[in-house]
Amino acid sequence: MLSVYTPAKINLFLNVLGRREDGFHQVHSLMQAIGLWDRLDISPRLKKDGSESPIRFRCNWPALERDVYTNLVVQAYYHFWKEVNLPPLPLNVFLEKNIPLQAGLGGGSSDAAAMLVILDHLAHTHLGTERLRHMGAALGSDVPFFITGGLSWASGRGEVIEPLPIDNTGWPLIIVKPRNIDSDTASAYRLLASRQAYRQESPLPLREQMLKDARKRVQNPDALFSWDQLILNDFESVIYPQFPVMDEIVRKLKQVGVQRPFLCGSGAAVAGFIPVDSLQMRDEIRPALLKHFDPDYFQVFKTNTWSGGLIQAQGPVDTSRTKN
Repeated sequence: MLSVYTPAKINLFLNVLGRREDGFHQVHSLMQAIGLWDRLDISPRLKKDGSESPIRFRCNWPALERDVYTNLVVQAYYHFWKEVNLPPLPLNVFLEKNIPLQAGLGGGSSDAAAMLVILDHLAHTHLGTERLRHMGAALGSDVPFFITGGLSWASGRGEVIEPLPIDNTGWPLIIVKPRNIDSDTASAYRLLASRQAYRQESPLPLREQMLKDARKRVQNPDALFSWDQLILNDFESVIYPQFPVMDEIVRKLKQVGVQRPFLCGSGAAVAGFIPVDSLQMRDEIRPALLKHFDPDYFQVFKTNTWSGGLIQAQGPVDTSRTKN
């Protein structure tokens, strides 16, 4: 059996420039992988068990099994074999879902990218990064980013990827997702369009500051970053007014010292950085957050930025990686 962990992502910069002729929106985004993980377990099917489908998909969230053909993992499976013009390998696929859905964290896109990478390995097709990204773009705008993960600029509708040569691993993060709010990406874009809430912002100040801070970190690994006030997400202007609890999350995160809480993608999760020089705060922030966010109503994740993409699982499943 082949098992991989697939990361989530945050958007440190998300500027929506307007609608394109093909119906998609032009964006400029800085995407960062984070250590919040789903897990894909892949094994060969020795028999088809009477099924006509070569893939048998299962998930720890039963809702994702009800219409498997709308699932991005299954779509990636069929799309790969169509693109390479080879008969599909019969596979059992189990998805252990930990990344919240409709949170702006890209879990489904990450799982789809992982499936493409795994199939390229199993089929010995050696397609390369750019071909896999091209395949991923047909499945969703965020999928190409997850082929390699790390830290990358995304343009076009999000499928044009420019990796940044910065090791951004290890910045501690808090993510809060209200359990009763799901933010649909298409609806969020429609809100921007209906309000003509478009603006053009330059990503250069953030890019230049991150490069400066990365050079400082080479000399001093404990150096603080200074780009948190340059974070931007255009969806905040339409999602926060629609869901007042989002403003409440931001306020409470600031109360416990989290830096510049920001919307993840098109929502509905909010993330913020923990100051890395505050060791006492890092020890105390979990109980402070639990005091502010009732686990019956909120999912709270403590994680870090991650410089890569999917990773192969070694040994037994580490259930301590992600806690809801």
